[in-house]
Amino acid sequence: MIEKVSDFKNRFNEALSIRNMKPVELSEKTGLSEATISQYRSGYAKPKDDKLIVLSNALNVNPVWLMGLNVAMEIEAVPNDINEAAKEAFNIMNQYENLPPEKRISLQNYLKFLQSDV
Repeated sequence: MIEKVSDFKNRFNEALSIRNMKPVELSEKTGLSEATISQYRSGYAKPKDDKLIVLSNALNVNPVWLMGLNVAMEIEAVPNDINEAAKEAFNIMNQYENLPPEKRISLQNYLKFLQSDV
């Protein structure tokens, strides 16, 4: 099962370090302001789905990994015009992240039930 093992801020900073990219370089590559990138690095803000894709493309990392899930970091760049199904998946993940812990547990149990042979 895919689980959240980190948060965006840590993964974002890790990706910058691994790619040996300075925030100013990322700003130039993405068109995002240095102030916005600084807010992402500090954890003050998280990118919306469209910006997450832009960042993951620029850093050449899996956007799902960048969100903190336990998936492989490396993938080919995701096009900026990702399909609607991928956008919906990001939307669902964001909704899940905003659930209180007890609701997350309930949802996880429900999903396990749906996957069972009962």
